[in-house]
Amino acid sequence: MRTLRALPVLLLIACHGEVQAPERPATVPPDAVWVGGSEAGAFLRIRPAGATEWQVELYNDATGAPLESGRFSLRGAPLDEVKAQDATGWDGRKILLRNGGWLERSR
Repeated sequence: MRTLRALPVLLLIACHGEVQAPERPATVPPDAVWVGGSEAGAFLRIRPAGATEWQVELYNDATGAPLESGRFSLRGAPLDEVKAQDATGWDGRKILLRNGGWLERSR
């Protein structure tokens, strides 16, 4: 598992109007979705990894370097399925979701 090697990145979307995604670096998987705002962003890939866990991969949007990778569990508001499009931000520890819930690293 990779750990965050940079300062935590705070991603915010939708508050400042629509922001266009940057060009995808070659090292970012094609199914990763860009989430971000006018000041920061990252490519996010979320795949099911069990009944209540998801495999999360987060990539730097400029370089494609991995920022975070591992199994995450849903907390807060319930969802049957979590998709990268549900994400509204990353605070360096949690992936914040539109429904008020979040994903955090499984223990």
